Amino acid sequence: MPKILTIEEIKNNLFDRFSNDLELIEYSGRCMNNDSLFYCNKCGNKWFSNVSYLMHKGVGCPKCNKTGRKQEIFSDEAEKRLFEKHNGKIIMYNFSSLSEYADFECLVCGRKWKNIARRVIRKDGCINCQHNNDRLSLEYIENYVKSQGCILIDGTTYKNAKSKIFVKFECGHNNLIIWNDFQQGKRCIQCGIQLRLDKHRTKEIDIINFLEKNDLIFIDFPNGFNTQKTSSVRYMCDQGHITERKVDRIYKYPTCKKCKKIYLSKIHRGEGNHAWKGGGSLKSFLRNSISEWKKESFKKYNFKCYITGSTKNLVVHHLISFSKIYYSVLKKNNIEIKRKFNDYSKEELDLITKIFSDEHNKVLGIVITKSIHNKFHKLYGTKNFAPENFYEFADNIRNGKISII
Repeated sequence: MPKILTIEEIKNNLFDRFSNDLELIEYSGRCMNNDSLFYCNKCGNKWFSNVSYLMHKGVGCPKCNKTGRKQEIFSDEAEKRLFEKHNGKIIMYNFSSLSEYADFECLVCGRKWKNIARRVIRKDGCINCQHNNDRLSLEYIENYVKSQGCILIDGTTYKNAKSKIFVKFECGHNNLIIWNDFQQGKRCIQCGIQLRLDKHRTKEIDIINFLEKNDLIFIDFPNGFNTQKTSSVRYMCDQGHITERKVDRIYKYPTCKKCKKIYLSKIHRGEGNHAWKGGGSLKSFLRNSISEWKKESFKKYNFKCYITGSTKNLVVHHLISFSKIYYSVLKKNNIEIKRKFNDYSKEELDLITKIFSDEHNKVLGIVITKSIHNKFHKLYGTKNFAPENFYEFADNIRNGKISII
């Protein structure tokens, strides 16, 4: 890492190179590549340059030394270039060098400002005059507003694209609007607000018709009706359940609270599911049809585990293997096994489901926890087991011969 020089060391190095001709007035900081302020004792010129450049290249005052990094021009030449660039509209005072600030005045609008001489001489002009040249005429704005079916009432406030103009719109409202917004197609603010509000409003008849469309019977608005979708509505479903719910919730789930789970199950089952791939096997279809059997089994054991009495993480265990019942029914009734249950007709599926349910529901399941259920199948398998195996397994757990932890 290079050594960081102190200010005294920098001044000594400059003195060795330039003697008393050059003086460091203001040092920019630790980095010698940043511009610092220097003073020439010969001509009194002040300019910015970096310390490193002066120390290594040996270039002094840009006015006194024409062999400098960039040959500087004098006041007469600078004024001549400024006149040619801006056609005599801008005059300059207190010029020292192209890289330093000078005072400028616009003879057109009278504006006075300071800027680096090089910028104004080469390209920059008066900002006010540039804006005035870009500004549209009031006549153009009035004609444009008229062509859009509106009337310009007051355009004196117009200065640029972000200025507001006072317009009478097609709807009859008078409002201020930003000129740029008007060009982009925006119109009356009041009508825009009203339009956004209407999107979130509803009518009483629309709610009643929506309920009827979903086989729901409208009763009343217990807290009164308002146009927002926050009104409470009482209605009755085809099962006789009376429900009170907000309008926005009805539009999302057009069913009663008690029927909500059934409704969600229907719309997400089969083709309504995002992962639907054309239907599963007949075995999976029949397994999904034993929900009533599971409910009856839960009720029989009062929603408690048969072995531990726990009420958490419960499942229903088949005393006779589901697979054994499934293949027994198919073989007994000569039912052909097809690849997917969709390959059967609706009448065939209904008949197979009825035959299977009659045989399957003869023996209710036993309610146990999921961990005990997994332990049983780990010991006895998932197909070839009998009811006696389960009762033996349950006794062994109670006697401590089998651990369920």
